[in-house]
Amino acid sequence: MIVIGIIVSVTLLILYFQNLQKSNGIQGKYAEDIKENVLYRVIDVLDGDTLVANVDGHEVTLRLIGIDTPEVVDPRKPVQCYGPKASAKAKELLSGKEIYIEKEKSKGNYDKYGRVLVYARFQDNILYNKYVIENGFAREYTFNKEKYKYQEEFKEAQKIAKKEKKGLWGACPI
Repeated sequence: MIVIGIIVSVTLLILYFQNLQKSNGIQGKYAEDIKENVLYRVIDVLDGDTLVANVDGHEVTLRLIGIDTPEVVDPRKPVQCYGPKASAKAKELLSGKEIYIEKEKSKGNYDKYGRVLVYARFQDNILYNKYVIENGFAREYTFNKEKYKYQEEFKEAQKIAKKEKKGLWGACPI
């Protein structure tokens, strides 16, 4: 049992650093090419708040603004409560799908890992970032007390999800 745990941990560590290398690679060269009202195909979902999209034939790692999902792939942290469910839901909703990408006008384009900071919207106009908060797959996340476009909507969605004990709010100790 311990050996299996070690193998799983090492595998997750390798995958995490491979994806981190990807996200620190060509991001800067193509982030400015992302246009609104253009559909981009999701080619990989790393976890509930990080994905990779095809931007003009290049893999660009995107960090979704205003949300934080429980960890499943960060080798520095244990798998968190509801993390596997949040990650599975993200893969179900996003893998292979086409999305609209919206960048935040008031923020820089990148996080400290070189990932492009964005909102993801489905073709039916549903904002993924808000959807996962509303359904308890993510928490509202404000980085460094910085305001962002949908902050109040996201905070209100979390308040309702907590009250209704949706997803992680009903499954995890707070």
